[in-house]
Amino acid sequence: MLMQKQRELIIEYCLRMLKDGLTVGTSGNVSVRVGENIAITPSGVDYEALLPENICVITLDGKHVDGPDKPSTEVAMEDVPLVVELQQRPDDHQATFTVSS
Repeated sequence: MLMQKQRELIIEYCLRMLKDGLTVGTSGNVSVRVGENIAITPSGVDYEALLPENICVITLDGKHVDGPDKPSTEVAMEDVPLVVELQQRPDDHQATFTVSS
């Protein structure tokens, strides 16, 4: 499985966001970039049910690499700062987008 450690960290931070009241249900997403790949939470999966194999891995241009082929819906939005930031800034390695309650 590609990006195993990053997938585990994504789940850790998703659960932390829930605990801290920064998001509810399946809102928002967490992603980590390593080189040309991005591990990102899947669309529509409750954070409390996430397993490492549920985390999607895509390329910087959104091409599926590993895991489920249903990454966060924000990936398809060209103007979403999260996606633009990870594509254009090689010095940034993680991004979080939350929808607070």
